[in-house]
Amino acid sequence: MQQGSLGGPGERPQRQVGGMTPGRVMLNTAAVLLVLLGAYILIQVKGILILFLIGILLASAIEPVVNRLQARGLGRGQSVLVVYAIIFVVVGTLLAFLVPVVASEISRFVAAAPNLLDNLRDSARASQSQLIRDNGPYLLDQLEQRLGSIDIPTERALTLATYLPSVFGYVLGGFITIATALMIGYYWITEKAII
Repeated sequence: MQQGSLGGPGERPQRQVGGMTPGRVMLNTAAVLLVLLGAYILIQVKGILILFLIGILLASAIEPVVNRLQARGLGRGQSVLVVYAIIFVVVGTLLAFLVPVVASEISRFVAAAPNLLDNLRDSARASQSQLIRDNGPYLLDQLEQRLGSIDIPTERALTLATYLPSVFGYVLGGFITIATALMIGYYWITEKAII
């Protein structure tokens, strides 16, 4: 006996699959495929979406300052450019102060590393823990040996030189990303009402 809906005298009964008609199964399948297609598209454009999100967040963060500057007589676009200039000056000043300090600290650490390893070795030998007394000096010897074996011969330097174009590409890509986020923020603030 067939399952089906009872219709009028001239109507053909529809078969049901698992309690659903074939039309309903097709509709559900199409909906699932559309959701999967939407997810695939979102995954493919996630970089662009992240840039838009960063630009909009930047615009939202600087909007109160832009509004104050605009109230003092500057145009909206000019206000955004003034805020961007202030941000660049502050970040540039921080980098100008921090980069030399970090570089000098790294060089001091590299110069003091052998003494630090000797102090750690002495502390490990004098430790109350048997595990640290037994294994600590050995691990520090291995670390010192590996650090001492780091050498950049000419062949390795040439190999590293082959990576410079890709490093330059990453740096250039970073600058393009920052510039794009700043432009999105600029247009979001200046054209927000139209958008």
